[in-house]
Amino acid sequence: MLLLMACLSESVINGVKDNPGAGGPDISVDPTQIDFGSLDLGDTMTGSFTIRNEGDEGSILNVSGVRIEGDPGFSILSETLTAALGTGDSRDILIEYTPLGAQNEARAIISSDDPDEAEVEVLLTGTTEATFPELQIDPDPLDLGQTYLGCYAQNTLPYAMWARAPCP
Repeated sequence: MLLLMACLSESVINGVKDNPGAGGPDISVDPTQIDFGSLDLGDTMTGSFTIRNEGDEGSILNVSGVRIEGDPGFSILSETLTAALGTGDSRDILIEYTPLGAQNEARAIISSDDPDEAEVEVLLTGTTEATFPELQIDPDPLDLGQTYLGCYAQNTLPYAMWARAPCP
């Protein structure tokens, strides 16, 4: 007599296979990168990306927030940063870019209850052709000599500040 035994999960016995991540909400973000190009200092430009629920019929995608990490020249203009998106529903998020340096880069991070992508990122980039002043100190380093704790030393710090302007 041969006795065979197998271990099955209760859900397989009831006719439902264990498959984490199957079904439910599925976040989609488009585009995943926004390049604002090159702007003059003081100028601003807006761009947007779309968050969509491409999950199973009847699923709800709960977007719990959108934040920006990186250069402070990028900001979120959209007022509502949370949403409950039904299947096929979407929400546009507006981003504003104001260059604060020569090269700017940040990430917009979208948090949701998507079972396999709790956070999705959108890369944000931009540049400016503006010139920035340079500080030149001579001598570098400036030696203040020997000083004792509790005392101070005084000296003149010679410096020059200049900027290169682009040729017309």
